[in-house]
Amino acid sequence: MNKYRAMAKNDLKNYNLFLARIENIKDEIEYLTEQAELVKISTSNLEGVPGGGDHVSPVEIQAEKHGKIKREIDRLNIENKRLQLAKRKIDSLINTLTGENKEILTRRFIGGEMLSKVCLDLCITEKWGRELSMRILDKAAFVLYGYAASDYNSMVR
Repeated sequence: MNKYRAMAKNDLKNYNLFLARIENIKDEIEYLTEQAELVKISTSNLEGVPGGGDHVSPVEIQAEKHGKIKREIDRLNIENKRLQLAKRKIDSLINTLTGENKEILTRRFIGGEMLSKVCLDLCITEKWGRELSMRILDKAAFVLYGYAASDYNSMVR
């Protein structure tokens, strides 16, 4: 369970980076789609240009460029789907927690505040805050990684 707790903690810490990366991927896909259209247009202008022999024709060069761009778009789409899934899982975790648990999750793990500050604001002891943090990480690991991360005893606490 400790491995999954650490992974969940890392994912929660990187939540804001996930959001930024999702936006960047959208921009990159838009840019690459425009580039693919430009390559497609320039390829249509080269039809009928003789190639031949050992030389690669300009049409083949442009087609290769277009293929590379399409592969990069496909790779970015896969990365975007993976990040969107992680974001949805974290969002669902945030929505299921209430009260102190939600505050600790959003402020401590996602916001990066010191646990002592969060505990002081919530009027709880730091020891109880650490205990709640472990419980939250157990729940986060279960939500993010499923039954492989579950430990029935830690989920029941």
